[in-house]
Amino acid sequence: MTHLEVRVGQLPHNFQLWRDAKLVVTRPATVPGGALEVRLDGCEGKPVATLPLAPARKSDGLTTLQATLPATTGKHDLCFIFASGEYNPMWVVDEVALLP
Repeated sequence: MTHLEVRVGQLPHNFQLWRDAKLVVTRPATVPGGALEVRLDGCEGKPVATLPLAPARKSDGLTTLQATLPATTGKHDLCFIFASGEYNPMWVVDEVALLP
């Protein structure tokens, strides 16, 4: 198994985007408060990890979220999707660490 740490943050609402707000792609929240979903080898399919955003919503700064990934062999890509059902706040990934 691999331990995953992802540091996330919130961007304040950008009022200059008001005309284009309807173009922002959002994914429906799968847990209350939204989550960062991690998928293996592409952005389709079931998440291999779901990191709730609730702890990060309480912070104006950066928050480190943690999860355990299932054991796999070989090389794989990870897809990170914020599933919050909204575009305000906009969420960003600051840093990702994979630890044994």
